Amino acid sequence: TAIAGRKSHEESELAYRQQVESEVELMREHMNKLTNAYNLAKRNLNIAYAEIEANRKTSESVVGMQDEAVTFLLACMQDAKQQVQQKKYSDGMTSDDREAVLNMLLQKLNTRTALSPGKGQANVSFPPIAQKRRDPNTMT
Repeated sequence: TAIAGRKSHEESELAYRQQVESEVELMREHMNKLTNAYNLAKRNLNIAYAEIEANRKTSESVVGMQDEAVTFLLACMQDAKQQVQQKKYSDGMTSDDREAVLNMLLQKLNTRTALSPGKGQANVSFPPIAQKRRDPNTMT
């Protein structure tokens, strides 16, 4: 019976070792799966960061071009305003009509410029119209 007890003890110890080895192997497989998932997530995150940076640079470039366009248009409007004040035209529009149209355009342009985040408006102003103001939307 002592031999049978010893044999039974060895068999249970062997069974226990096999169970532990099986569980260790399952844990290794699980760890490998987690490592692969982590590496994939890390690669995807790096790709996303690169795309974000490219989009940021593109956005900055577009905003810069918009600012340049606004500055150019404001300068053109200022030049046109000066020409209107200096000359009389024979196309049927009076100086006041032209001034009203230019003021309407300037107002629309300034409204768009104010929507651009972090950007101030250009320093362009027109003198007040001395005569009665006309509605530029109803130039009749």
